[in-house]
Amino acid sequence: MFERLGAEAWPSLASEPLGGWRLRAAGGISKRANSVWTAAPYPDEDRDWLQSAEDFAERHGIPCCFYVSDTSPAGLDERLEAAGYALSDPCFLMTGEAEEVRRLAEARRALYPTQAELLSEAVHGEPRSVIGGERSGRLPCGEEPVAAPDGSWLADFLALEGFPPERAPGYAAIFGAIRQQKSLARLRIGGRTAALGTAMLGEGRACLSNIVVAPEFRRMGLAAELIGLLAQRSLQSGAEELYLQVVQSNATAIRLYESLGFGVLARHHYRTRPTDGDMPRTSRFKPEI
Repeated sequence: MFERLGAEAWPSLASEPLGGWRLRAAGGISKRANSVWTAAPYPDEDRDWLQSAEDFAERHGIPCCFYVSDTSPAGLDERLEAAGYALSDPCFLMTGEAEEVRRLAEARRALYPTQAELLSEAVHGEPRSVIGGERSGRLPCGEEPVAAPDGSWLADFLALEGFPPERAPGYAAIFGAIRQQKSLARLRIGGRTAALGTAMLGEGRACLSNIVVAPEFRRMGLAAELIGLLAQRSLQSGAEELYLQVVQSNATAIRLYESLGFGVLARHHYRTRPTDGDMPRTSRFKPEI
């Protein structure tokens, strides 16, 4: 279930079924949206699933890439390795109870007495502010998705991630394709954007992603602050459980998530045709959308 919800939280722009699998493409922006989702049994044996995947990738101008998880068919990883597909980005799927995450993040706040302002954008709601730990403002309501982040939020997101401005249309299109309820957050200090994060809510669960802190504002507790605020927003929108994806080599992020009550639920990685080269990726594969 979490794998399906995670795919919906960061959708592709083009998708085709391949049995119970999904062929996905989004202009090469992130492996999650540009890979074959394989959390289902093998497609019909009378269909060459590898050739079908490679043909789809070629049509969309992306490397052929497979998402391989604990729930993928037995032997898939070995078959892809034998076909020359290189392993990359081993990741954890981590989950946590929203109330516990909120409580632990609140407890950490005393260690980092920063002055920050949270701007959240969601359905039918006014911006909600958090200044020096005091919270005010009306929470959003409703289930309709926001069309997309505004230009200011998207520009800050690209800048903090270190992405070129040319990627803005692609990311805007993916954000616009998300059908789950979105909560976009921005922390500011002294009028400058210090951190960004998102939560996508579906079926009583929220996917946290794009947790990124500007280099000059790191080691101030802002990532925990942001996660705690998104946890509170998720709770008040009906989501009692949180989940995220993080690359296994990102020990700093994993320690933070564990300190906030997250635990590893599952693992996945990618297999990509090396002749196609590497596709664009995030700098640290934070909970990525």
